[in-house]
Amino acid sequence: MIVKSRLSPEEAAAALKNVVSSVDPNQSVFFSQSMSRLIRDVIAVRHFLFVALVFFGASAVALSAAGIYGLISFIAASKVREVGIRMALGATPARIVSLVVCQSIRLTLVGVLAGLFGLLVLGRSLSSLLFGVRPSDPLTLALTTMLLAAVAILAGLGPAFRSALLRPMQALRSE
Repeated sequence: MIVKSRLSPEEAAAALKNVVSSVDPNQSVFFSQSMSRLIRDVIAVRHFLFVALVFFGASAVALSAAGIYGLISFIAASKVREVGIRMALGATPARIVSLVVCQSIRLTLVGVLAGLFGLLVLGRSLSSLLFGVRPSDPLTLALTTMLLAAVAILAGLGPAFRSALLRPMQALRSE
């Protein structure tokens, strides 16, 4: 039964306490709250958890991107002498860029395969942490894989262009 009242929630709570105490003075009403307030409180907790999960997820993607960029930069920097030799032997800057980007794509594929293997192994234990999404959800897997692959390819472009701009003698003299 729904009762509509012109009383404020506080006035309705006071009236409810008065009615209960008039029926049985030994009973007390110690927790009264409007349904809209109760729903708002429940939604607020879920909203906070959602915002926290989005923040931590975005932080994880940013840290992954920084790690991928750092790894590819390190690999490109460690191959400066190789790039110098290739350029001295006639490799074009476009060929050097494609070499470094192809290496980053290979590393990305290894990382994707390792991640999918980890998902297969740990997927069941993660399922209790996910709500409304299965651990092997194809859309989520595809989007995450494409996002990190794009980050890896973009991260490989910076070191690739830096390597391509080196002069052969400068690259051969580097340690």
